Parts: sequence; structure tokens; C-alpha cells
Amino acid sequence: MTFVTFMVKILLIMSLRLHIVGFAVCAAATAMAASRGGCDAKISGAEVRDFYANRAGDRLAVSMQIVLDSLELKSEQQLILSPRLSADGDTMALPRIFINGRKQQLRYERGADKAPERGDIVERRRNGKQQTIDYSVLVPYQSWMDHMTAEISETDCGCGRQTPGPVVALQLPTAEVSYFPELAYIQPPAEPKEYNIHKTSYVTFPVDKIELYPTYMNNPAELDTIISTIRVVRDDPNVSITSISLHGYASPESPYDHNEYLASNRSQTIKDYVQRMSNLADGLFHVTYTVEDWDGLKRFLNERGSEIVHADEILAICDDPKWADNPDAREWRIKSQYRAEYDYMLKNWYPYLRHTDYDISYTVRSFSIEEAKQILQTKPQQLSLNEMYLVAQTYAPGSDPFNEVMEIAVRLHPTDTSANLNAGCMRLEHDDYQRAKPYLDRAGTTAEAVNARGVVAYLEGDLTEARACWELASRMGLPEATRNLAELERRMKNE
Repeated sequence: MTFVTFMVKILLIMSLRLHIVGFAVCAAATAMAASRGGCDAKISGAEVRDFYANRAGDRLAVSMQIVLDSLELKSEQQLILSPRLSADGDTMALPRIFINGRKQQLRYERGADKAPERGDIVERRRNGKQQTIDYSVLVPYQSWMDHMTAEISETDCGCGRQTPGPVVALQLPTAEVSYFPELAYIQPPAEPKEYNIHKTSYVTFPVDKIELYPTYMNNPAELDTIISTIRVVRDDPNVSITSISLHGYASPESPYDHNEYLASNRSQTIKDYVQRMSNLADGLFHVTYTVEDWDGLKRFLNERGSEIVHADEILAICDDPKWADNPDAREWRIKSQYRAEYDYMLKNWYPYLRHTDYDISYTVRSFSIEEAKQILQTKPQQLSLNEMYLVAQTYAPGSDPFNEVMEIAVRLHPTDTSANLNAGCMRLEHDDYQRAKPYLDRAGTTAEAVNARGVVAYLEGDLTEARACWELASRMGLPEATRNLAELERRMKNE
């Protein structure tokens, strides 16, 4: 049973990132004695690597990796690592790490032992296997932490007995210290969650008919797509359908008056069938139509004009304003001058000009934070940016769950300025400023966005640009930018 304390002197100035290449611990006294002059000591076989302390504003992040590969624990044994920060009589205990042997873990799971406090980490050791604990905590920053000592106390116990052992102080190499500016995230405003599904259906009618035959040609698949899309929305308990709009189109190969008859009545026929099959109120449905889809024909001419010889000439006829009030004359002009092309379009393009576009508009109810956490894993598109932001606030900034929420938000809302800003800040917190820059390019012109661009400039060594960004963001009223600017001036003055 041993009690060993490792002391790491940490210098924190305003904001810093400190990296210490790892140190190890083992039970052999000779190994301990050999380690006093270097960065390694061995006690119990646990190894601590990559100790970081990073301050940004009023927060201090402490992280490290605890490697258990060489640790051997008896089944009833328990190893407790107790990190703490201290300086000049002030101290702050950090969450502990409980490493259990097999039987000790069973005692813990059955509640036979006193439960660890909130935030403590419990891990079962599996002897002979590679095993690493990623330790990361976020604590309030206090001024005494500017010159503090980090300690990790190790207690080896079994069956409830704990006995302190000798203390080993390590002479660690010089810490690598760098300044990291403050960032500011934006909470998106709470807005109504209104959505729309837009699709196109190619329901086929016999020539000159307005009666719908559900089994005719490809109609089973086309009608099933419409009905199933509506039912998915209708049957979701979190969703309320507000309207279903159908807009029918006819192709421009017949007299205009006859096409108007077809377009209007076919749209209504499809609406009646869909309403009956979906069992929704008639008031939700709205039917409109376009008599002849000349815009659709022009799209074909622009996108697939290489399939025919005189595409440009036909497109010019479609755009000529003198035919605007006489579509039948326009059609006859194309048919009479370019008959081969007209026949090709009639066979290959016109079927796609006879279609029905439909829109399903709906709203999604608001969610509590706990509900939103569940929805995030199943239907994240039903969450607003505000709800996703509130979920992220329940996690430590920089943690995997926090980062995941920010990534989902910007993936679902790739043009939203606040989503891009928050994703960019998240990347900057990980020193990944190259991946942060594309997000920040789409982050708008808020003070928070200007401040973040200043952080990128600082990390790239462009202090002139960093100062300009922070001066502007400070004038816009952002306190983080004001503090960044003051720290930059102080550091440049001291150089």
C-alpha cells in the first residue's frame, strides 16, 4: 500500500496551454530512486502522459492520459489517483480516478463500497491488456492558479484499507507554454420549427384522360411514394402537418385550352386519391396547376440541348416575347420549322413535362433538453439550432459530446452563420485552425466571428491582423476580444 505524490510546477499567464511529456509510476523502490533526477518514476505500473492545463477566460481545463498497460492489480485491489491543484495555501481537489480489480469492481457495482463522488471516474483494470484512461475536467479559474502546483496522489488499497506511503517529487523537464486567446460562441435564437418536403411525381394518365388508374404503368410506385411520404410525417408524434400542396403540369403539345382542362382535372384527381389514402382533412390540401410546362422544356434545351441539332433556335422561339400570349402558335412554329427535333422532344422529353409537384409543410414541437439529447441520436433534423446549442451546454467544451453536437448542427445547417461560428470555435479549441477557417468564412460579421478570425490570425503569426480583428470586435462590445487585445498588448510590451 503506497501513497506517492507527483508535483508539476505550472506557470499560467492569462491563457496558456501546457504540455508535459509523460511520467510513469511503479512499486519498486530502486526504480523510484532512479527516477528522481528525470521525468519518469515507477509506482504500481500506472503511467501518466500528456498532462495539459489550459486556461481560456474564466475556465481552466486539465487533461491527461493514464496508461494502465503495465499495471497489475489483484482481484480485490483498488488503486485511487487523486489529482489536485495548489499554490500558497490554496488548493482545489479534482475528480479522482478509481481503478478496480475484478472483485473490487463487482463490489462497486453492487453498492457494497462507498460510491465515488460525482465526477469521479471508475475503471475496471483488465490485467495484461492495453488500457488508457482519458482524463479531462473543466474547473473555474482562480487567480492563485497563475503559479500553481499540480499533484497526483496515488493510494493503493484492498478491502477498504488505505495506508499512505513515501512521497516522490519528480524533476520534470521545462514545460512548453503558449498563449491561447479567448473565443466566444453564439446561442442561436429560438425560432419556430417549420419545415417543408418538396418532391416531384410522374403519375401517368392515358392520353386525353383525367381518370386515375392506380395500377397503370408506373403509377403503383409513384403513388406509393406520395402516400408513404405523407404517412411518415403524419405518424410522427412530434410533428403536425400544416398543409399539403399539389401543383400539376401538362406538356405543350396540344391546344392550350385542352391542356388547361387536363392539368386542372388531373391535379384534382390525384389530390382526391391522396387524401382518401392518407385519411387527412380536406382543408389541409391545396391544388394548383400550370397549363403548359414551357419552363421545363427550356431546362431540357439548356441541359440536354446537345441531343438535338437546333436547340439554340428552339430555345430562342421559347424566349421570344411575341409568342407569350399565343402558346399554340409558339408550339406550331417549333413543330413546323424543326419537325425532327420536335418529334424527338415529344418522345423523350415531354413525358417528364407531365408531372405533379407536391409540398408537405409541417411543424415540429419544442423539446426539453433531455428529450433533445434523445432526438439528437435519432432524428437530429427535428431539433432547432437553439435546442442543439442548449444540449451542447450540458457538456464540457472540447469534450467529445460537445464537439459532436456542434458538428451535427453545422452539417444540418451548412449556411447558418451561428452554426458555422460555433463549429469554427470548436475546431480552434482543438488547435485545428486550418479546418476552422472554412467555417469562419461562413460565420458572418458578428463580433464573435470577427474575434474568432483574430484568433486564427494570431495562431498563424499575423499579429497585425489579430490586433485589427480584436480592436473591431472590442468596439462592437465583445469582452472576450477586449481581454484578448489587452493580453496581446501586454505580451508584445514584455518582449
